[in-house]
Amino acid sequence: DSTATPAADTTAVAAPADSTAAPADSTAKPADSTAAAPAAH
Repeated sequence: DSTATPAADTTAVAAPADSTAAPADSTAKPADSTAAAPAAH
């Protein structure tokens, strides 16, 4: 049981960490697109 507890906690901690990085990238992507649009025009 002790072995299963730490493993579960590690998985839960890694999940939220990845989620935070995902939205951060998305915010930077749209920002670049907006700058590229006027430049193309």
